[in-house]
Amino acid sequence: MNNKLDNFYYNIGKKISPHRGIILVAFPLIMLFTFWGKVEYVLLIWLLGLSLVLSGIGLRFWSVRQSGYRVRGKPRPGLTTSGPYAYTRNPLYIGNILMLMGMGVLSKSLWLVPIVAVFSLFSYTCVAVYEEKELSEQYKGEYEEYRKAVPRWFPRSSPYKKRPPLFPWSDVFKTEIGSIIEVFAIIIACAIKEMIVRWK
Repeated sequence: MNNKLDNFYYNIGKKISPHRGIILVAFPLIMLFTFWGKVEYVLLIWLLGLSLVLSGIGLRFWSVRQSGYRVRGKPRPGLTTSGPYAYTRNPLYIGNILMLMGMGVLSKSLWLVPIVAVFSLFSYTCVAVYEEKELSEQYKGEYEEYRKAVPRWFPRSSPYKKRPPLFPWSDVFKTEIGSIIEVFAIIIACAIKEMIVRWK
């Protein structure tokens, strides 16, 4: 670790990394059962919320297609440095954050959106720092070169490396079917919440 802050992130990331998927479940549940505050402009809310959710899904799918994350029965590549990973080191986590923010907008609990954004960014930063140490030990000089060239969060303006995708879309959809069902269930639940609020 380079400094005390990285050590702080690493120690937290080591503990929460095996349970990081809880973030994608806990916040949507909180949002769905929160009815504080009233927001007008329902059409605008749904356009913005769906745009964020779909952008997050798209980025997550693109990341999985390039990295093979959770794809079973297929050989995993070495260090993934192309596709969305050519612009930022953690595109899958960025996709998750966009999805969470979009769900917050759809739930109309807009005061929760910045809280979700800050908490999830902090949590994923801790996980990312923990994973970076593991990757640095596994890939050594190759990863250090990549780490120095590609930002952790804010994208580069030009790609680090261009390579064809490693996995077909069919593998991505099979892998992410649970995520797809979860997202659509949340969207439907947000629509039901909207109807309940209107009936009150």
